[in-house]
Amino acid sequence: MLKIKIIEKIGILINWTREVDFYYNFLNKLKRENFKIIINDIDTIELERKNNAKLIKKKLDELNLEYCFYSEIFNKYKFKILISTGLTHTKKISLFSIIRFIYGKTIGFFFEIIKLDRLFQKFFKRPFTGGGLNSKIYSEYFPEKKIGEKTVFFPRGMDLRLNHFPNNKFEKVFDIFLCHGEIDKNLINNKFKKKDIFIIGYPRYDEKFDIVSLRKKIISEFNLNETKKTIFWRPTYIEEKNEVSQNISLWLEKISKLNKGYNLIIRPHPKNLIIDRELKEKIKTNHFFIDEKADRKLAELYTFSDLILLDYGSSVLSSIYLKKNFAVLELPSNFEYIQRLKKTRAIDFEIRNEIDYKNIIELNDQLYLKKIESILNNPNLKDVNLLKEKYFGKKKSITSLETIAEKFQKFLNN
Repeated sequence: MLKIKIIEKIGILINWTREVDFYYNFLNKLKRENFKIIINDIDTIELERKNNAKLIKKKLDELNLEYCFYSEIFNKYKFKILISTGLTHTKKISLFSIIRFIYGKTIGFFFEIIKLDRLFQKFFKRPFTGGGLNSKIYSEYFPEKKIGEKTVFFPRGMDLRLNHFPNNKFEKVFDIFLCHGEIDKNLINNKFKKKDIFIIGYPRYDEKFDIVSLRKKIISEFNLNETKKTIFWRPTYIEEKNEVSQNISLWLEKISKLNKGYNLIIRPHPKNLIIDRELKEKIKTNHFFIDEKADRKLAELYTFSDLILLDYGSSVLSSIYLKKNFAVLELPSNFEYIQRLKKTRAIDFEIRNEIDYKNIIELNDQLYLKKIESILNNPNLKDVNLLKEKYFGKKKSITSLETIAEKFQKFLNN
């Protein structure tokens, strides 16, 4: 068997094009010679990952960043430090995953019905359901330890599931955890007692812009009417097959009525545009500006826009972190997606209890247009500031990216 060689660099594992935006500000704190990007080109049955490696490569070429492919180093090399979002895992079917699937759908589901899973969770910190009714026939695959000596978790958003985060497998996958704020830090600390944890804020949003230059750039790119205010709609991705894109289609015609008075930009989740082939045409028919740029610096559109429309997912906490004025577009409570968020105690679901009710718009609200315009013209940023402090902590608790970069680079020399 070949001996694994150690690469005396920091390896950054990129799984999706959008992750370039996640890491970009951090990469700028590192010396170029000290890091190398690894493109995830692992074979998978996931349709949404099709051509993903090619898109990542294209972006890295544009940025002139050094990279290699996962397939080129697997079982040959290890990086001294490996940083990953934990989104590397692909869907793999094995004998173990099949047995787990059958267990989850039978015994595990029975535990859920009689509420025994809650008792197990309380005493053993695990529900022992094998996923229960939501059990999948494939298993998760985390290869970080196969290509890294010291492994680091990099945060990818605050739309976390309080009952699940961090994934139990992360204890053996990652040595160090970087996190956005106090909430995810405490969740990690409660589950993994002996891990080094550092709060780093939200790096992809910690960039200062020249507002005049940014305004010219966005107006030119989308050909916007510069006399109008801009509304940026950021719907989340719904995995449930019967509900994919429903959070867009249910609201699409309603929101399009704001067209006369405002610039309307919508950014569907990249997965939506891959899975739902008809979605783009539906959006165009309703005269929206569509943002399809896979590697978009989202901070630009958040900063530029006067109001953010959102439902669930990372956009909720992103808007709060950036102290943006926002309106929540609700979905029917009987959606399987909503029931899943409720069951797993998703932060982006539970935080609704702390958001001013005036900022939440129900689907059947006949006055929704007036309410959206009222929110736009009368922002309540005091509550947003309080929520930011609660979920992300105070500035003094944040370890700067410069400090983290210096710490990792010193480790390379040890």
